[in-house]
Amino acid sequence: MVGWCLVSGAASLRAAFGGGDDERARLEREFHALAPLLPPRGTIGYVHPPGAADSTTIHAAQYALVPRVLTSAAGKEFVIVPRGAVSSGGDSTLAHYAPVGRPVGGHRVYRRTR
Repeated sequence: MVGWCLVSGAASLRAAFGGGDDERARLEREFHALAPLLPPRGTIGYVHPPGAADSTTIHAAQYALVPRVLTSAAGKEFVIVPRGAVSSGGDSTLAHYAPVGRPVGGHRVYRRTR
């Protein structure tokens, strides 16, 4: 009985506070789908959404894209732009980049053009 109470309580807490498991799994699947557009290893740029306090998106991307390493976007050959990171007006970070492939879940890969 005590075991059932602990399991039930843990499930309730996860549902109330940790619903991020489903979100994280979805993000990992989306970023994993971008892997064929990237080199098999190396450093990949990542454009952080403005004011992003939540690290779930970048952690999911990093996990899904191992052995690649994600760093700030500046000067990298390939850059990942997660959903919501760039306004419809564009971003100066992407001035010399062109989109590669199709977006997945709103996330997009860009490659430096010069």
